[in-house]
Amino acid sequence: MLRGRRWIGALLVGALALLGCRGAAPAGEPVVLVTPAPATEAPTPTATPTATPAPVTVPPLTPAPTPTLAPTPEPTATPTPTPEPTPTPVPTPSGLCGGRYPDKFTEDVYITEASYQSPELAIFLNTVRDEDSFSSFVTYFIADIYVQDITLLRTAAAGADFTSTGAGSVKQMAKRNNALFAASGDYYAHSLRMGRTPLIIRNGVLYKQKVTAAYESCVLFRDGTMAVYAPEDLDPQALMDAGAWQGWTFGPALLDENGQPRTNIPKKYVGVNDLNPRCMLGYYEPGHYCLVVVDGRQRAGRYSMGLTLRELGQLAYDLGCAQAYNLDGGQSAQFYWQGKIFNHPTGGGRTISDILYFAAPEA
Repeated sequence: MLRGRRWIGALLVGALALLGCRGAAPAGEPVVLVTPAPATEAPTPTATPTATPAPVTVPPLTPAPTPTLAPTPEPTATPTPTPEPTPTPVPTPSGLCGGRYPDKFTEDVYITEASYQSPELAIFLNTVRDEDSFSSFVTYFIADIYVQDITLLRTAAAGADFTSTGAGSVKQMAKRNNALFAASGDYYAHSLRMGRTPLIIRNGVLYKQKVTAAYESCVLFRDGTMAVYAPEDLDPQALMDAGAWQGWTFGPALLDENGQPRTNIPKKYVGVNDLNPRCMLGYYEPGHYCLVVVDGRQRAGRYSMGLTLRELGQLAYDLGCAQAYNLDGGQSAQFYWQGKIFNHPTGGGRTISDILYFAAPEA
């Protein structure tokens, strides 16, 4: 029993000791000091090793394939345009027209009822009936002429040469000289019979050194130019030295110095204001000319009454001429073409001393 109490007491003391409390020992009982067993240090718990996580096998990142870049297309070279071949230059034809009017000339001779074309000469005929433009109804004929060689524009006399006062028909003179086309001239013989000396330069020959005729003269030069001179300004030899090829005296000039229809025509020119058949030589530029014949004095069927000189000047202006000159008119005014008289001269026409004409290049 006692031992049991002592054991309990010991336990209590020990417990108190453990708790740090000491109580008084009960009286009459020996104090037994119990040296507590040194506290056994609680072993430091061994840290439960942290489980090494099972390595997650991350498959190596396969780099996304670099997209294959589409190859930069080779720049399409802008095709260099194939240059047009430089055409072989066609030599500019020699002659008065040079390279102008290429559609007028032909490589071979080409003839129709109203035209003639060759490498050197082209003639186009046209007939015009006009009821409204002038003071009366009129019919006229235009020969539009292109020539490379001025020597194809020639003159011919009815007699042996241009000192003769003989006369002949336009048709006969034209046929005798193998003319392609012909027109009445200036009737120089009439002036000689009247005791006047006109300017007579024909086919490059000067027939009279002194001029006494009181009318304007027209000169066609070898370079194709044409000019009209007042009688006081004429110097025949000087004109020859300048290259005169043909020279006529009849007149007057139909355009003034500004190229306008002439209005101040001297009264010495007979029939200035009368309606008459007319013949006119027109000039555009070297190598390009026209000849115009106006029928007149034919009232029947309202065919043609003719023109005044002022109206003839207006016609020259309307045609675009730079200069125009009046040749012999009336019954003399005639055109010859392809073996016959082309117009309808009043009274059937009359004989005359000379013609101007165009010859075939081979003539």
